[in-house]
Amino acid sequence: MSSSDNWRPIANAPLNTSVWLQCRDNFGLFELRFSAKRTEHGWINAQTGRPLEVQPEMWRSINGRVPQRQKQSFYPKPARMARG
Repeated sequence: MSSSDNWRPIANAPLNTSVWLQCRDNFGLFELRFSAKRTEHGWINAQTGRPLEVQPEMWRSINGRVPQRQKQSFYPKPARMARG
């Protein structure tokens, strides 16, 4: 089964669950490089909470698949204190 078989209609997307989104622009369909959540007020970036400026068409479960960009944390690790 190819990954394209996993896309589902946007109307069936779950609320408050991180998912991958497929959107359309003037050039065609593309997958967002970050996960998103559907809320009662619309779609948001799952990491930042900011509203999306695109209109999603399809969604799919994350199932452990992480895009290259998301492997790094948005927050730096705290520096270790030197012991004296």
